[in-house]
Amino acid sequence: MTETEWLACRTSRKLLAFLRGRLTERKLRLIGCGCCHVVGPFALAECRTAAAVADRIADRVASATEMAEGYRAANYARDMATGTMGAIPRRYRTREAWCASWAVHELVVALDPDFPGYLQALHDCVSSALDHLSDLPPNPAVNRLNQSRVVRDVVGNPFRTIQFDPAWRTSNATLLAQGIYAERAFDRLPILADALQDAGCDNDDILNHCRDPAGPHVRGCWVVDSVLSRE
Repeated sequence: MTETEWLACRTSRKLLAFLRGRLTERKLRLIGCGCCHVVGPFALAECRTAAAVADRIADRVASATEMAEGYRAANYARDMATGTMGAIPRRYRTREAWCASWAVHELVVALDPDFPGYLQALHDCVSSALDHLSDLPPNPAVNRLNQSRVVRDVVGNPFRTIQFDPAWRTSNATLLAQGIYAERAFDRLPILADALQDAGCDNDDILNHCRDPAGPHVRGCWVVDSVLSRE
Protein backbone atom coordinates (compact mmCIF):
# COMPACT_ATOMS: atom_id res chain seq x y z
CA MET A 1 0.00 0.00 0.00
CA THR A 2 1.25 3.47 -0.89
CA GLU A 3 0.68 6.67 1.08
CA THR A 4 -1.86 7.82 -1.50
CA GLU A 5 -3.76 4.53 -1.17
CA TRP A 6 -3.62 4.77 2.63
CA LEU A 7 -5.16 8.23 2.65
CA ALA A 8 -7.86 7.35 0.11
CA CYS A 9 -8.80 3.85 1.32
CA ARG A 10 -12.39 3.45 2.53
CA THR A 11 -12.07 -0.14 3.69
CA SER A 12 -10.93 -0.60 7.28
CA ARG A 13 -10.09 -4.27 6.66
CA LYS A 14 -7.49 -3.26 4.05
CA LEU A 15 -5.99 -0.68 6.39
CA LEU A 16 -5.80 -3.18 9.24
CA ALA A 17 -4.28 -5.81 6.96
CA PHE A 18 -1.54 -3.34 6.07
CA LEU A 19 -0.94 -2.68 9.79
CA ARG A 20 -0.86 -6.33 10.88
CA GLY A 21 1.86 -6.88 13.45
CA ARG A 22 2.50 -3.16 13.88
CA LEU A 23 -0.17 -2.11 16.39
CA THR A 24 -0.22 -2.41 20.17
CA GLU A 25 -3.02 -4.21 21.96
CA ARG A 26 -4.38 -0.87 23.15
CA LYS A 27 -4.45 0.67 19.68
CA LEU A 28 -6.17 -2.40 18.23
CA ARG A 29 -8.84 -2.40 20.91
CA LEU A 30 -9.42 1.36 20.66
CA ILE A 31 -9.96 1.07 16.92
CA GLY A 32 -12.72 -1.47 17.59
CA CYS A 33 -14.23 0.60 20.40
CA GLY A 34 -13.99 3.79 18.37
CA CYS A 35 -15.94 2.22 15.52
CA CYS A 36 -18.62 1.13 18.01
CA HIS A 37 -18.98 4.72 19.20
CA VAL A 38 -19.15 6.07 15.66
CA VAL A 39 -22.10 3.84 14.72
CA GLY A 40 -23.69 3.64 18.19
CA PRO A 41 -25.33 3.80 20.57
CA PHE A 42 -26.68 0.32 20.02
CA ALA A 43 -30.38 -0.42 20.46
CA LEU A 44 -29.80 -3.53 22.58
CA ALA A 45 -28.85 -2.90 26.21
CA GLU A 46 -26.64 -6.00 26.19
CA CYS A 47 -24.60 -4.60 23.30
CA ARG A 48 -24.25 -1.24 25.03
CA THR A 49 -23.02 -3.03 28.17
CA ALA A 50 -20.48 -5.07 26.22
CA ALA A 51 -19.25 -2.01 24.30
CA ALA A 52 -18.72 -0.11 27.57
CA VAL A 53 -16.72 -3.02 28.98
CA ALA A 54 -14.66 -3.17 25.78
CA ASP A 55 -13.73 0.48 26.39
CA ARG A 56 -12.49 -0.36 29.87
CA ILE A 57 -10.60 -3.43 28.63
CA ALA A 58 -8.79 -1.23 26.10
CA ASP A 59 -7.60 1.06 28.89
CA ARG A 60 -6.79 -1.90 31.15
CA VAL A 61 -9.11 -0.73 33.91
CA ALA A 62 -11.76 -3.46 33.60
CA SER A 63 -12.02 -5.81 36.55
CA ALA A 64 -12.41 -9.55 36.10
CA THR A 65 -16.05 -9.18 37.14
CA GLU A 66 -16.66 -6.48 34.53
CA MET A 67 -14.99 -8.53 31.82
CA ALA A 68 -17.16 -11.53 32.67
CA GLU A 69 -20.27 -9.33 32.65
CA GLY A 70 -19.36 -7.88 29.25
CA TYR A 71 -18.79 -11.33 27.79
CA ARG A 72 -22.07 -12.66 29.21
CA ALA A 73 -23.99 -9.69 27.79
CA ALA A 74 -22.42 -10.02 24.34
CA ASN A 75 -22.81 -13.79 24.29
CA TYR A 76 -26.47 -13.56 25.32
CA ALA A 77 -27.25 -10.96 22.64
CA ARG A 78 -25.49 -13.03 19.98
CA ASP A 79 -27.27 -16.23 21.03
CA MET A 80 -30.64 -14.45 20.97
CA ALA A 81 -30.00 -12.87 17.55
CA THR A 82 -28.83 -16.13 15.97
CA GLY A 83 -31.58 -18.28 17.46
CA THR A 84 -29.14 -20.47 19.38
CA MET A 85 -31.47 -20.39 22.38
CA GLY A 86 -34.58 -21.21 20.34
CA ALA A 87 -37.17 -18.85 18.85
CA ILE A 88 -35.74 -15.38 18.25
CA PRO A 89 -37.54 -12.67 20.29
CA ARG A 90 -38.88 -9.76 18.22
CA ARG A 91 -36.34 -7.19 19.43
CA TYR A 92 -33.49 -9.45 18.29
CA ARG A 93 -34.93 -10.00 14.79
CA THR A 94 -33.15 -7.03 13.27
CA ARG A 95 -30.07 -6.54 11.15
CA GLU A 96 -28.68 -4.25 13.84
CA ALA A 97 -29.10 -6.86 16.57
CA TRP A 98 -27.26 -9.44 14.46
CA CYS A 99 -24.38 -7.16 13.46
CA ALA A 100 -23.93 -5.39 16.81
CA SER A 101 -24.07 -8.56 18.90
CA TRP A 102 -21.43 -10.27 16.77
CA ALA A 103 -19.23 -7.16 16.79
CA VAL A 104 -19.19 -6.61 20.55
CA HIS A 105 -18.73 -10.33 21.12
CA GLU A 106 -15.47 -10.14 19.14
CA LEU A 107 -14.30 -7.17 21.24
CA VAL A 108 -14.86 -8.76 24.65
CA VAL A 109 -13.99 -12.37 23.84
CA ALA A 110 -11.53 -13.83 26.35
CA LEU A 111 -8.00 -14.05 24.92
CA ASP A 112 -4.92 -15.17 26.81
CA PRO A 113 -2.27 -12.40 26.56
CA ASP A 114 0.41 -14.99 27.35
CA PHE A 115 -0.49 -16.97 24.24
CA PRO A 116 2.29 -16.52 21.60
CA GLY A 117 -0.19 -15.51 18.89
CA TYR A 118 -2.25 -13.22 21.13
CA LEU A 119 -1.86 -10.01 19.13
CA GLN A 120 -2.54 -11.80 15.86
CA ALA A 121 -5.71 -13.33 17.31
CA LEU A 122 -6.80 -9.94 18.68
CA HIS A 123 -6.13 -8.36 15.29
CA ASP A 124 -8.45 -10.93 13.67
CA CYS A 125 -11.15 -10.30 16.29
CA VAL A 126 -11.06 -6.54 15.77
CA SER A 127 -11.07 -6.95 11.99
CA SER A 128 -14.10 -9.23 12.26
CA ALA A 129 -15.86 -6.76 14.57
CA LEU A 130 -15.36 -3.98 12.03
CA ASP A 131 -16.78 -6.18 9.28
CA HIS A 132 -19.96 -6.66 11.30
CA LEU A 133 -20.19 -2.98 12.26
CA SER A 134 -19.82 -1.92 8.63
CA ASP A 135 -23.01 -3.83 7.78
CA LEU A 136 -25.15 -1.99 10.33
CA PRO A 137 -28.19 -0.20 8.88
CA PRO A 138 -29.16 2.30 7.66
CA ASN A 139 -26.05 3.18 5.63
CA PRO A 140 -23.22 0.63 5.38
CA ALA A 141 -21.31 2.86 2.93
CA VAL A 142 -21.14 5.65 5.51
CA ASN A 143 -20.13 3.12 8.17
CA ARG A 144 -17.22 1.92 6.04
CA LEU A 145 -16.06 5.47 5.35
CA ASN A 146 -16.20 6.42 9.03
CA GLN A 147 -14.40 3.24 10.09
CA SER A 148 -11.52 3.95 7.73
CA ARG A 149 -11.32 7.43 9.23
CA VAL A 150 -11.28 5.96 12.73
CA VAL A 151 -8.30 3.78 11.80
CA ARG A 152 -6.44 6.81 10.45
CA ASP A 153 -7.41 8.86 13.52
CA VAL A 154 -5.90 6.25 15.84
CA VAL A 155 -2.86 5.35 13.75
CA GLY A 156 -2.01 8.58 11.97
CA ASN A 157 0.00 8.34 8.78
CA PRO A 158 2.39 5.37 8.93
CA PHE A 159 4.27 6.76 5.95
CA ARG A 160 5.41 9.80 7.89
CA THR A 161 7.54 9.78 11.00
CA ILE A 162 6.62 12.66 13.28
CA GLN A 163 8.98 13.56 16.06
CA PHE A 164 6.85 14.92 18.89
CA ASP A 165 8.95 17.44 20.79
CA PRO A 166 8.61 16.91 24.58
CA ALA A 167 8.65 20.70 24.93
CA TRP A 168 5.17 20.73 23.39
CA ARG A 169 3.81 18.77 26.37
CA THR A 170 3.12 21.86 28.45
CA SER A 171 0.84 21.64 31.47
CA ASN A 172 -1.91 23.36 29.47
CA ALA A 173 -1.62 20.98 26.51
CA THR A 174 -1.47 17.95 28.79
CA LEU A 175 -4.53 18.99 30.81
CA LEU A 176 -6.46 19.62 27.61
CA ALA A 177 -5.49 16.22 26.20
CA GLN A 178 -6.42 14.47 29.45
CA GLY A 179 -9.86 16.11 29.43
CA ILE A 180 -10.43 15.32 25.76
CA TYR A 181 -9.57 11.67 26.34
CA ALA A 182 -11.52 11.19 29.57
CA GLU A 183 -14.66 13.02 28.42
CA ARG A 184 -14.49 12.23 24.70
CA ALA A 185 -14.58 15.99 24.24
CA PHE A 186 -13.15 15.97 20.74
CA ASP A 187 -14.70 19.35 20.01
CA ARG A 188 -11.80 20.71 22.09
CA LEU A 189 -9.17 19.46 19.64
CA PRO A 190 -8.86 22.88 17.93
CA ILE A 191 -8.13 24.35 21.37
CA LEU A 192 -5.45 21.68 21.84
CA ALA A 193 -3.99 22.75 18.49
CA ASP A 194 -3.77 26.32 19.77
CA ALA A 195 -2.07 25.14 22.97
CA LEU A 196 0.45 23.08 21.02
CA GLN A 197 1.13 25.98 18.70
CA ASP A 198 1.68 28.26 21.71
CA ALA A 199 4.21 25.69 22.94
CA GLY A 200 6.13 25.96 19.68
CA CYS A 201 4.58 23.16 17.62
CA ASP A 202 4.69 24.03 13.94
CA ASN A 203 3.98 20.57 12.53
CA ASP A 204 1.19 20.89 9.98
CA ASP A 205 0.14 17.23 10.28
CA ILE A 206 -0.48 17.63 14.01
CA LEU A 207 -2.19 21.02 13.83
CA ASN A 208 -4.33 20.19 10.80
CA HIS A 209 -5.48 16.91 12.34
CA CYS A 210 -6.71 18.73 15.44
CA ARG A 211 -8.49 21.34 13.33
CA ASP A 212 -10.06 18.91 10.86
CA PRO A 213 -13.85 19.36 11.22
CA ALA A 214 -14.63 16.15 9.31
CA GLY A 215 -13.49 13.68 11.95
CA PRO A 216 -14.55 11.40 13.41
CA HIS A 217 -12.18 11.49 16.37
CA VAL A 218 -12.08 8.75 19.00
CA ARG A 219 -10.09 7.66 22.03
CA GLY A 220 -6.66 6.69 20.82
CA CYS A 221 -6.43 9.71 18.48
CA TRP A 222 -2.75 9.80 17.57
CA VAL A 223 -2.28 13.46 18.48
CA VAL A 224 -3.91 13.14 21.91
CA ASP A 225 -1.90 9.98 22.53
CA SER A 226 1.29 11.80 21.52
CA VAL A 227 0.61 14.54 24.06
CA LEU A 228 -0.10 11.94 26.75
CA SER A 229 2.83 9.69 25.74
CA ARG A 230 0.56 6.70 25.12
CA GLU A 231 0.99 3.93 22.58
